[in-house]
Amino acid sequence: EQIHAILREQGSVRFSALLRPDLHRSALVGMFLAVLELIRHYRVEVRQPELFADFEIVAPADSTTNVAVNFAEVGDYEH
Repeated sequence: EQIHAILREQGSVRFSALLRPDLHRSALVGMFLAVLELIRHYRVEVRQPELFADFEIVAPADSTTNVAVNFAEVGDYEH
């Protein structure tokens, strides 16, 4: 939801901008997984200008696409 709000407001955000110094390692992993889910389900794009550089998360070109995560769908994954 946090990433969705930023994309709706700004159109893009760098991954490093989502991270705070006091963020626990598991929260960082959770943030990365959230980005992967946005890519997978909602056509969010990620751009990385060079190897090992910070990447930018970009809202879909079709701005009418809802990138909000439906947590009911996410919870139905088979492991």
